[in-house]
Amino acid sequence: MGAGTVILFALGAWLFLATFLDYAEKRFRFPFTFTLIVMVIGFSFFNNNRAIRTLDNEVSERQSIENHFEKWYQSRMKKDGEKVPVFLVAAQGGGVRSAYWSAQVLSDIQTEFPAFDKQTYAYSTVSGGSLGVATYKGLLQSGSIDLKNESHTILSKDFLAPITSWLVVPDLVQKFLPFPVNKLDRTRALELSWEEAANINEGSFLSNGFAETYDSDECIYLFNSTEVENGFRTLISNVRIDRDVFSMSEDFFQATNRDIPISTAVGLSSRFPYHPAWISL
Repeated sequence: MGAGTVILFALGAWLFLATFLDYAEKRFRFPFTFTLIVMVIGFSFFNNNRAIRTLDNEVSERQSIENHFEKWYQSRMKKDGEKVPVFLVAAQGGGVRSAYWSAQVLSDIQTEFPAFDKQTYAYSTVSGGSLGVATYKGLLQSGSIDLKNESHTILSKDFLAPITSWLVVPDLVQKFLPFPVNKLDRTRALELSWEEAANINEGSFLSNGFAETYDSDECIYLFNSTEVENGFRTLISNVRIDRDVFSMSEDFFQATNRDIPISTAVGLSSRFPYHPAWISL
């Protein structure tokens, strides 16, 4: 229906409830509206439903970046002293426009230069760039022939309407509840809309586990987020994040040994900052 239509329907529904509330105040001579406002403020201290989705499989021991790069380099060096080209990709944020642009450009480069992915060692991404890279790599790993058109099909979907509908109804209802209901979190709607858009062949590659999918990949992935308590950069990666190498950075998978869906990793990179307490075990 689109975000605008969703908002109009929601306003109509809430207007009906507001009218009923106004009638009840006049009928029973009781400040119901003020009471609800006080309840919402009080409930806000313990009804936070921001939960990070996790999977059942545990995250295996990851390599250090030094060992990982040495293995990557040696597998591409055919003889001693040979120069090996190393490409590093940095995909910036900017919403779905950045996701679309990143996926389209990477697809073009891969099509024109088939050795590009093999010679790319690292993808450092944030926000929309994370979604673009995840889409490009998912299509590449699934054996897609037309990367550009298929990424266009996925990223041209309407991602605003699902999160808007959750914002104006389920997430708003959560404000009036004294306990958290994780399924009412609007972030879940956004992540599931990405998974639905990437549902090709027999499943969505964005619903697969981040560590499980990228552990076997020869390059490294650095999905950037921020921890709310200390402001440090938080990295979701398939290599171990050591403070000596990544200054003022946290390793996301040190907070839990559980894997997370790729869509959730993209969401964390998009909705930074995050808090370790939001991890749903």
